[in-house]
Amino acid sequence: MERILPSPLDKNFRQSAIKLIESASQRFYIIEGDLSSLLLPDLQFALYGVIPRVEGCVYGTEEVSPDLRNYAVSIGLETYVGKTLLLNNFIVIDGKHFIKFTKNGRDTDSIGTRQGELHYNSPTKVKEIDGLFNQLKSLSERITSVDKTKDPYWQFLYQKH
Repeated sequence: MERILPSPLDKNFRQSAIKLIESASQRFYIIEGDLSSLLLPDLQFALYGVIPRVEGCVYGTEEVSPDLRNYAVSIGLETYVGKTLLLNNFIVIDGKHFIKFTKNGRDTDSIGTRQGELHYNSPTKVKEIDGLFNQLKSLSERITSVDKTKDPYWQFLYQKH
């Protein structure tokens, strides 16, 4: 296990997450209440490289912005939205490796506060997280298409003012 310490602009977290995501060969998933990690540009770039070759899923709470839901669906992530907010967030790769992380605040307020643990070759711990993820999925709604009416540009152009 490697500790991930808070750092300016979450550099330590981003480097660990990118390294882990780029190593995926079968499947990955992210459990994060607000899914704000998807807003980090270098993490987005890593996802673009891995999504065409592996299955990817995300779980977030109902508080995830419609824009972020649309983004996750549009890049090919199986997207689930539910009511359960966890204290810890997870990025799990290939049923073996994972990052367990926490942060203070949400979205831009949380920059520089992500910290956690990076675990390699921990299939027994990953099985516990898999159980949690499957439970969250069963209690949530799967978002299967982009909702253009939630897009602020669509609203600006097409809603009557």
